[in-house]
Amino acid sequence: MKQMSQGDLQTVPNRGISISTYTAGDDIVIVEGVLTDNRLVDIWSITTGEKMREESREGGDLGKD
Repeated sequence: MKQMSQGDLQTVPNRGISISTYTAGDDIVIVEGVLTDNRLVDIWSITTGEKMREESREGGDLGKD
C-alpha cells in the first residue's frame, strides 16, 4: 500500500465538536456542546432538491435560499 502524506489529501466537509462544562451549585453540572459543520461543497436538500443557503456551510441555519 502506498504511503500517503497529508499534502496528498483533499479537504472535504468536516465537523468540529466543542464541549464546555460549568458548575452550577452543589452536585449540578451544566454541559454545553457546539457542533460546527464546515461544508466545502454546495449543499442540496434531499426532500426538495433545492440548493441550501450559504450560511449552512458555517454551521448556521440549514434553511433553503
